[in-house]
Formats: sequence, structure tokens, C-alpha cells
Amino acid sequence: MFYTYQWLREDGSPYYVGKGKGSRAYHNGIGHRAPKDRSRIVVQKWSDEATAFAFEVYLIDFWGRKDIGTGILHNRTDGGEGDSGREFSKEHRKKLSVAATGRGRSEVTRKKIREARAKQVITEETGKKISEHHMGHEVSEKSIRVFRNMLHTRWHVNRAIVKENCEICQEFLLPSPAVKHLNAVA
Repeated sequence: MFYTYQWLREDGSPYYVGKGKGSRAYHNGIGHRAPKDRSRIVVQKWSDEATAFAFEVYLIDFWGRKDIGTGILHNRTDGGEGDSGREFSKEHRKKLSVAATGRGRSEVTRKKIREARAKQVITEETGKKISEHHMGHEVSEKSIRVFRNMLHTRWHVNRAIVKENCEICQEFLLPSPAVKHLNAVA
């Protein structure tokens, strides 16, 4: 099921029009933020994608675009384009994966991510769901090494200990009870 959606300002006028399916209307777009108040999102369902695209074009034309001086919307196109539902071949997905491999995030981006994650609060219920999801998953030896090194690094960073002089290095070389348990499960 496809739909058109309008994101409304507090005064009820739209500031963005789009076409979507699933939960698209409730998520931020590139350069556009969905209203936090879901009552300011208007969704109109259509039986097919072509009709949804056509109505998107109509709404953008009706309300006009700010960037070209014809109206009030922040849309940067006249609508009607996009490739929702497009599925890439395995070969193409592999090429995309290879192209993205090695691309790092800037220090500014990493800092923003750290700050956002520090503000996240995981409720007890959510913690249980996450835990249940991971139950029974096999853990590779590589994952165990990475996790062990991460813990080890956190120990040093948090305490400003020089690794050569660290008394717990030998402890990390031996499997901990948690790692023994993970090895037994795997």
C-alpha cells in the first residue's frame, strides 16, 4: 500500500510533501525532519504507486516550493520520482559493500554518535528484549577476541593506565568465565 504524506507546521500548513510506504512518513528524510507530534502528519493511502506519485506531484504543485519561489514547501523537486521497492542484485550489493568498506567516519561524526548514544536510555523491558534476541546466537572466536580487546582498551582508557605496566593484561590473556561460557555455547 502506497501513500502520500504531508508534514505540517504548528499552524497546520504543510512544509513537506512526500510519497511512501511502510513507516516512511514518520522518519526524517535527507535535509527534512518529520514532526515529533504525529498528529501533524497527514497520510492519504492509494491503491498503487503511480497514483501516489501523481498525487505527490499535484500537492507539490498546489502548495509550491520555497526554493524556486512558488510556495511554502521545502521540497527540492516537483515529486513523482524515486525508486521505492527497488531491489539490487547480489552483485550490485557486493559492489556497494566493497565501495563502502574502509570508509571511515570523521572525528566530528564519531563524536556526535558517541554523544547521542550516551543520552540513550534503555529500559528494563527493552534490555530484556535485546537479551532474548541474542540468546542462542553463536559467537565466533573473532568476535570474542574483538570484545575482549574492547573491554581491555576501555579499562586502560578509563584509568589512563599504560598497557606495558598493566597488571590485568595477563588476566585478559586467559579466558574469563563469560568467554568460557560463550565458547561452550558455540
